[in-house]
Amino acid sequence: ISPGNILVMLDDGTACEYTRTGSLVQQFHVPVVDTVGGASQLRDAVVDGQGLVHFFNGTFDPSLTTYDSRTASFQNHSFPEWSTDGNISHGGIGLFGETLFVTDQNTADASGIVRFNLSDFSAGRFAEGRSYQDLSIGLDGLLYALTDSYPAGAIDVYDPVTQVLERTISLGGDLYAADIRGIAVGADGVVYGAGWNGAIYKFGSDGTVLSSLQLAQNLIDIDISAQDELLASDWSRNVYMATTDLAGFNRFSVTVGTAYAAH
Repeated sequence: ISPGNILVMLDDGTACEYTRTGSLVQQFHVPVVDTVGGASQLRDAVVDGQGLVHFFNGTFDPSLTTYDSRTASFQNHSFPEWSTDGNISHGGIGLFGETLFVTDQNTADASGIVRFNLSDFSAGRFAEGRSYQDLSIGLDGLLYALTDSYPAGAIDVYDPVTQVLERTISLGGDLYAADIRGIAVGADGVVYGAGWNGAIYKFGSDGTVLSSLQLAQNLIDIDISAQDELLASDWSRNVYMATTDLAGFNRFSVTVGTAYAAH
């Protein structure tokens, strides 16, 4: 997986690497691990400093699937009562240091955020009783978790080291009407939300909308690079790249499957 390229998950369990101009570099299939309810889906992914790809793999009984491209091998790690619901835009993963965080929705008896230690893949849960549809490690070093109400009404902000809830950002007005499905956060704490209405919203820590950019329809994920480039994907197999000033965008289409998430 080359740094600077884009990783896209497809609805058949295929992961594809693209250049930023939309040229396909490689593709590989991630083995199905979740057979509960027939809802095995790749929901999100992150690449760590060693070049390993970690996938949120599954729905009602998911696994953290780690892919080593050097050996073309996969390792799966689960956690009791970790789950998400069947909505294709739900399920988030974030990396902070040697810790991976994943959303854990209230489809089982437990919910909150599950953390995996990359040194030995031991895991634990915090924010118990809360339920989130997406999360992101901001470039400011904080963990942002999007609530799973319909539409989402808030973002909880945690210290990823202590797991202490620091504040909550309320999503009202245009943000609530947009039905935010994915979030990314810059080094300055400014939040970028991907709306089911097809627009990217830029807003402050108090929920005030600073600007927006209409792309298409049904955005389901968004990420931000250290170079302040935004990357979003939609339900209709399109991947978008935009700068954080939301002045315009470039786009390419994925020709196979449905682009659930791009990173």
